[in-house]
Amino acid sequence: MTEYRITDLATVLPGAQPASQIQGPVDVTVVLTAVDPDDRLLSLVEDVSAAGMKCLVVDDASTSGEQVFHAVSQIPGVRVLHLPTNEGVGGSLKTAIAYLAAEDSQGTPAVITAYAARGHTVGMIERVRDALLRNPGCLVIGARDVRALPGRHRVGNLLTRQLTKMLYGIEVADTQSSLRGFALAKPAELLRLRGEGYDYSMSMLLESGDLFEDVVEVPIDVAREASLDSGHYRVVRDSASVYRILLRHFPKFMAASLFSYAIDYVLFSVLLLVCGLWVVWAAVGARVVSASANYGINRSLVFGGQGSRYTPLRFFALAAVILLLNALFMFLLVDMAGLPALLVKVLVDLGLYFVNFAVQTNLAKA
Repeated sequence: MTEYRITDLATVLPGAQPASQIQGPVDVTVVLTAVDPDDRLLSLVEDVSAAGMKCLVVDDASTSGEQVFHAVSQIPGVRVLHLPTNEGVGGSLKTAIAYLAAEDSQGTPAVITAYAARGHTVGMIERVRDALLRNPGCLVIGARDVRALPGRHRVGNLLTRQLTKMLYGIEVADTQSSLRGFALAKPAELLRLRGEGYDYSMSMLLESGDLFEDVVEVPIDVAREASLDSGHYRVVRDSASVYRILLRHFPKFMAASLFSYAIDYVLFSVLLLVCGLWVVWAAVGARVVSASANYGINRSLVFGGQGSRYTPLRFFALAAVILLLNALFMFLLVDMAGLPALLVKVLVDLGLYFVNFAVQTNLAKA
């Protein structure tokens, strides 16, 4: 039995010297975070312990459930961390990562995140553990059959899955599964990820290309997993935080576009009115300069200089394709279909703007 208060961690974390890569076998610990738990937590911890797996329970500032945590702490080999303030799903998991990374371990520490309140079972955990042992450098996700989820969660998962694929080139069956396994080969990077709630899992998935060798999914029985613990999942707030992570580049992308447009307009005016250039040459010259500025701003400030595929050649090729598509849609919808040109112009430009954002994000994060 080991039970800690958060003050105990202050003497542990500063001394952590994490390995920069996987060294030796992975040393797996099941991490269970909980708020105001019921007997489901105790039952799952007993099952995990009986299966011979180590277990770390994080009490995320619960206001009830003291008897459950006390009973859990009596199980041999189980450790309990008590947080003084509610850190959220992501924040409490970061605490567990920091704690485990600071421990002396025979090999590289690894975690499996699971939640009793969502119906995870020891059988599901063992499937993720076995896949992690076979693929120690990968992020292993316990993937549900999304088609069997309740309507609200099915639609949400479908949307995040499509956005993850379109914007980041990451294709997984279940973007929102909370049952995951991964080695702590890069604990500092894991702790720096954005998000303190459910958005932390999305951050980990989006940065999986830098953190892990690959993403591996193993099927789990959706019929036995609750969709989300309705008592702690705030639909609007938590969903918004997930989409904020997914679309985190968009505000800067829009600002860069507006700034580049200002450059284009001012330079066009100067070339036309001051230098006396022909209107076509003034437009072309202004557009070349503003587009070059837009590329530089996007690469360095919007996307942080990432992505070997985000080259000037691809940027200007994309701009050419967007221009051709714009002309094509205007011809088809206005000249051929007879729709009002001013309305079509707005709709086509908006649609292609989001296509442009999606492709550039994919190139920059690849």
